[in-house]
Amino acid sequence: DDLRDMDDEEARERLMKFDGIGEKGAKTILGAFDRNPTAVREGNVEAGGPGVRRLVSALAERVTATDTAPIDEPVTTDTRRLIRLPGTLHGGSGLVVTPIERGDLGDFDPLRDAVPDRFVGREIRIETDADRTVELNGERVRVEPGRNTVPEFAGVFLMARGEARKAPER
Repeated sequence: DDLRDMDDEEARERLMKFDGIGEKGAKTILGAFDRNPTAVREGNVEAGGPGVRRLVSALAERVTATDTAPIDEPVTTDTRRLIRLPGTLHGGSGLVVTPIERGDLGDFDPLRDAVPDRFVGREIRIETDADRTVELNGERVRVEPGRNTVPEFAGVFLMARGEARKAPER
């Protein structure tokens, strides 16, 4: 649509900025857009012939280079991690699997926003072998070697990470 709104010369110059598209290719692409705009708009690359295919490849390369995110390969390739049921607990942290809208991602703090409500306002006794500090739910919880009574969310977090174990009840 942007190219169709430009005059022919401006549209050709814009297309020729892509690698592999010369003046002849630019004319062919613009002709395809004029002949069959609906098919091209709907993604039918074949309707535009080789010129449009070349443009799509050039656009895909540009987008891939500038607008993609790195892949977390250990997570992506591990089929056990691909599906997390919302509302369940993550086995390595004890935090709630929380769906997030893309626009809300910047404001999401898993160490505050994914702490299970069920574990807030309760305490648990744990044992640990080393000094540890956990910052969760807006609180800083410090534990010392031996038995400690901590907020349940902190105890579950430490146990899920293998850094503590449940202490016997009194």
